[in-house]
Amino acid sequence: MTGSPDQHRSVGDGIRSRAWSARTSAVMVAMVSVATLLAVAPHLLLVANTPTGGDMGAHVLGPAYLRDVLLPSGRIMGWSNHWFAGFPIFYFYFPLPSLAIVALDLVLPYGVAFKAMTVVGLVALAPATYFLVRSMGFARPVAAVAAAAGGAYAFMETPTPNIFGGTIASSLAGEFSYSWSFAFSLVYLGCLIRALHGDSGQTGRYFLGAAAALAGTALCHVITTMGVVFASLFVLVGRSNWYERLRTGARRERAGLSWWIVPGTWALGFMLTAFWALPLVIRLRHTTEMNWQPLAGFDELVPVELWPVAILGVIGLVVALRRTGRAVGPAALTLVPIPAFFLLSQGAKLWNGRALPHWFYGLHLFAGIAVGLLAVAACRRLPERTPRWWIQSGIVGAVLVLVFGPDIGDPVRDLQGADGWVAALRLEPLIARISGPDMLLMAAGILLLWLVGRRARPATRTVVPVLACVAITGTVFVGVAAEENYVGAWARWNYLGYEGKASWPEYEGVMAAVDTLPPGRVHWEGNSDLNKYGTPMAPMLFPYWTEGTHPSMEGLYFESSLTTPFHFLNSSEMSSSASNPIPGLAYHNADLERGAVHMRLFNVAYYVAFTDAAKDRADRHADFTFVVDSPPFRIYSLAESSLVDVAVNQPWVFEEPGTRLVPSLVGIFTEDTEPDFVDVALEWYEDIGLVDQWVAADGPPHWERITPDLEGTTVPIATDSNVEVSDVVLEDHRVSFTTTGVGLPHLIKVSYFPNWTAYGAEGPWRATPAFMVVVPTARDVELRFENTWVEIAGLWSTLAGFIVLVVWLVTAARRRNSPDLPPEGLRHPSLRGTGTGIRPGHSWS
Repeated sequence: MTGSPDQHRSVGDGIRSRAWSARTSAVMVAMVSVATLLAVAPHLLLVANTPTGGDMGAHVLGPAYLRDVLLPSGRIMGWSNHWFAGFPIFYFYFPLPSLAIVALDLVLPYGVAFKAMTVVGLVALAPATYFLVRSMGFARPVAAVAAAAGGAYAFMETPTPNIFGGTIASSLAGEFSYSWSFAFSLVYLGCLIRALHGDSGQTGRYFLGAAAALAGTALCHVITTMGVVFASLFVLVGRSNWYERLRTGARRERAGLSWWIVPGTWALGFMLTAFWALPLVIRLRHTTEMNWQPLAGFDELVPVELWPVAILGVIGLVVALRRTGRAVGPAALTLVPIPAFFLLSQGAKLWNGRALPHWFYGLHLFAGIAVGLLAVAACRRLPERTPRWWIQSGIVGAVLVLVFGPDIGDPVRDLQGADGWVAALRLEPLIARISGPDMLLMAAGILLLWLVGRRARPATRTVVPVLACVAITGTVFVGVAAEENYVGAWARWNYLGYEGKASWPEYEGVMAAVDTLPPGRVHWEGNSDLNKYGTPMAPMLFPYWTEGTHPSMEGLYFESSLTTPFHFLNSSEMSSSASNPIPGLAYHNADLERGAVHMRLFNVAYYVAFTDAAKDRADRHADFTFVVDSPPFRIYSLAESSLVDVAVNQPWVFEEPGTRLVPSLVGIFTEDTEPDFVDVALEWYEDIGLVDQWVAADGPPHWERITPDLEGTTVPIATDSNVEVSDVVLEDHRVSFTTTGVGLPHLIKVSYFPNWTAYGAEGPWRATPAFMVVVPTARDVELRFENTWVEIAGLWSTLAGFIVLVVWLVTAARRRNSPDLPPEGLRHPSLRGTGTGIRPGHSWS
């Protein structure tokens, strides 16, 4: 066999025997996945309701919109008017999990399909870890223990709450796409290692697997993709002769390095995702920066509770690097987040907390490898066969610890006033300590004792690693069962759904009340007490429950809409206790005078007040008309406004610098130094007197160009007082109206995005605060959200990627099925039909 650079036994192969089979590994990995599933209230996953909790309670809108609007119109990405006065949906959020939810919804209720997909990435973490560790060259028992440790990362709860990504907590908070991407990234790295280090006959197979896994990683989350792409470079380092000499001190030259494999997986992976990834990259500058505050301090990087894992992880990492070059890539994936954590804290747009998941996971992974290798070493020093009484004693001890250690569930019975033998033997404290789950544990212990007693003495090589797997998984799972880890309670809260909350009738009532009103945008008062309905974001689902007739001004995909910062300024003005999530904005809390002006600007039709203070302010304001009470909510209609306004003054133009692609991408990792259009728009928004003096990002040459200080000449537009805008229509991917003001600037109160194309007008141009301005050239004006060269190029690239994939697979299949013929020069016509292609006197050599 040629081209096999790592012809060595698996690390830890001394334990490999018939006693530890692939089936044993499968059972251990399945145990970890089942424990993870049991921790997230699996019985509630099958209840047909609407999941809630954190961001998850608003995420339910996305896949439903994909199913009902985008896919029927032949789109995966498009436009939605449901949130933020409109936003590009799935341009800046990850489509693959939503597509999976829609597919599963074909056979299951939507709520069940949604909940099932939120746990897939978590359940896949242990199998993906096992695959990666096996790819690193470690034996099955070591990989099984490492899978248990990697699966334990999902239960990590510090820093509290650990919602950085890849954990149960982060998935319950709404980051379930990240957990999908996390598992995909491990598979990508494992396939890449096998393609570079393994049998050359398998290179093509694992190359395609790596490209497909990288595509899956990207379609589920960008952050994990950046991390694993960078780490893939170090897979080349681990395969190099230089590293082999460094590791072993020998000067043995290995087979040539197929360096093309790594960039090849990048290229094919990007082609497969280009339909989404190319628009993401090109349109990235049209997102909103949330200015998340960076984490700081060593305790964020290595929490005290993580120290034991960190110590074992560092030991395991050093040992793995010393034993095999295959560990270099995973080691890089673990260590690179450390400098990234500190570099991103220096004013970068990308939040540095996003760098932590691979670091935390890597510590668990290498800690598991250390424990696995320790188990292998122990097996060599223990008897070949384990006495049955050792195992039986361990089972009894484990049951006693679990039953009389943590509180798991409620007591089975109330022993107040107990008498008889219970009282005589003074067993009340003991029996009162036993709960329903404890009874199940004892029954399981008795069954295990019986099974062990019926079998021959098991091999120590199996027992020790299995005990290590069970100990790791059992420790974290018992923490959930005993409610010492909060994720169990959080899972029950989420998966009971909106309908399972005690306050459901109130929530259902306000949704039904709004649904009876004429269509229009809804602004609702933000308040943390809304969490009693499942999440403080519960009112974001006004468009979900009203089938899109009543869009919510606040939505979930904050970064996706240019309107987001202006909405949160509005929210502070309209709420008694707003969240004010974007640092640095000039909030005006509970300022209804400013709020009323901005409600007209945003064409808001209804205001839903929650607190008594907000109701009192609205009752006393002339622009707010009481409609109906739906306790504890009160609904108001607002003064009439239009989706399309005609200019009073000639707009100004601020042409922002640095709008090219490369500077905008670099800006993700650096601090802004030049004011951009958003900065100017925020200054404009602060001055309420400028509400009729629009500022555009571009426009006709005669519109005055201004600097960021907003100093320009106000030029009133002489118009006929009878200018009329009529027949205004707002649809999913279309805005139309009829106007008598041909040649006059018109403000369309829908968020700007480059895919809007105007017919019957010049423009559209981005205008303050984040809307569009056009100059009609005809009475009938229409704006359509259309595919541009970016989407078209992305679709063709994806099609080309699939063609490459299919051609490669077909070619590989033909090679496998073709007979193994001798070289052309060794075939001789005289030998046809003789059963051999070798001339007499010749041999294969």
